[in-house]
Amino acid sequence: KKKKKKKIKITLGSLGTKLPLGRYTYFIMHLCNKFIVESLSPVKVISYVVLILFQLYSCSFQLSSALKCSPIFLNFTTTLKSAEKIFNTTQQSRAMSLFTGKRDNYNGVAVDLSQEPFEDFQQQLEKSLINWKADNVRGVWFNVSLSQADVIPVLTKHGFRFHHASKDGSTLIMTKWLPEDQESRIPGYAHTMIGAGAVVLNEKNQVLVVKEFYRSRPQWKLPGGYVELSEDIGEAAKREVLEETNIRTEFHSLAAFRHTHKAAFGCSDIYFIVRLKPLTEDITNDDREIAESKWMDVDEFLNHPEVHENNRMFVRQCVENPTEISGFSSIHPVLKHPQFMYFPALKNNTTSS
Repeated sequence: KKKKKKKIKITLGSLGTKLPLGRYTYFIMHLCNKFIVESLSPVKVISYVVLILFQLYSCSFQLSSALKCSPIFLNFTTTLKSAEKIFNTTQQSRAMSLFTGKRDNYNGVAVDLSQEPFEDFQQQLEKSLINWKADNVRGVWFNVSLSQADVIPVLTKHGFRFHHASKDGSTLIMTKWLPEDQESRIPGYAHTMIGAGAVVLNEKNQVLVVKEFYRSRPQWKLPGGYVELSEDIGEAAKREVLEETNIRTEFHSLAAFRHTHKAAFGCSDIYFIVRLKPLTEDITNDDREIAESKWMDVDEFLNHPEVHENNRMFVRQCVENPTEISGFSSIHPVLKHPQFMYFPALKNNTTSS
């Protein structure tokens, strides 16, 4: 009968502990993890690691005498696999305890909570903040959906502030600037409203005008309204004309723009005036917004008492000024998104390429 080989267990005899050799490797990896994740003092970590390595080396001499092999060889062959396994487990555990987020071009991180599961949000947030600071991350952005609104108090407790909400109101974006020795460079949310009005002139030298329902006093104005998200200025003007009067048009040129401040929601406001060419002339009012609309002679419009002075100037610009601003579509060289570029040119002036 073959005799069963006895398993030899190495202990830290001098310290009076009863732990096997493989456990010391775990202690080393555990301390490294605490150093990385919990910012344990580097001096304390190094002291612990040196002490454990010294004990491992001393104990390996005892075992190597019985097995007649190199103590260093013994250490590596008996602990390498377990160390690798423990290290991988530690790394996976660390990764799961941190928010990943997406880096931007300004060394910031945006975290979409709908894409990153969590169990203990506060603990995961605190560890992530430590990691981001060590990695010199500047701004942190959290996208919080309505279903996750319970984490908002935790974020505010850790210095996050409201930045803006999504267009449909389903997601709140909160931000925090991490560098304590620098003034925050996180930009404010969009602060300027964009509108587009249309000067539609027909061959009879008439301009298309409308009266809105909800004005405090009667006023003939140019059809127009706010530019929608991702909508070109010319397209916005055409859409507004179609919605308010049912007149189809095509883009001719950009005539002018007006810039003012402290408008709707306290924002600045830019209103572009677009000259359009009518493709149809039969008017149908939008009963929801428009009380009346018609084709009005330009001379009458320029002298009408119920016309705003700005609108007079816009129409006069289209009729009298010898220059106009034409545009063409292209692709932005960096963003790779469609763009529309405008340049001034003399009216009825053609250039050869």
